[in-house]
Amino acid sequence: MDIIIVVAGVLLYLLPISILTVYGSWLSIIDLRTHRLPNRDVALLTVIIISSEVLLSVVSGEVGALKSAIVTALMMTMVYAGLYLASRGSLGMGDVKYSAANGLVLGYYSAASTSHLSVAVQCVLLTFVIGGIVAIIGMLTGKLNRKSRIAFGPFMTVATVLMVAVSSLN
Repeated sequence: MDIIIVVAGVLLYLLPISILTVYGSWLSIIDLRTHRLPNRDVALLTVIIISSEVLLSVVSGEVGALKSAIVTALMMTMVYAGLYLASRGSLGMGDVKYSAANGLVLGYYSAASTSHLSVAVQCVLLTFVIGGIVAIIGMLTGKLNRKSRIAFGPFMTVATVLMVAVSSLN
């Protein structure tokens, strides 16, 4: 019976990152096809993630990670909003909204981090590095050129999952 409780606890703990990975992959496919992250779907993902984190916080009795998730989500959204304004249309508003869901997950798993802004900025930088590598490969293979539009949602998802994996290893 103890093993069932342990397995259930681990599965519950992994719920937010699992939701982002699965739902975020689906959103990434939409973004790749249409260069849009639909508001309804991004909002639903955000609600599902925050609900899973509230459930996890209630079950564990630990609210620190939930607070961290909310603060990191706000920080990431502010960073992406600034990038949106600075990019003059190169970055979409869907990416700004999607950053909140990513920030919720990133913040939940990096609650022990000293700086929520630092974690958010690191994730944004990793997103751009991954996107840049893909763009360079696309240009070298002739699939992309300097004016090609690139969906950003997939890189946001991958960067968040990688950051959570790295912070879990630490």
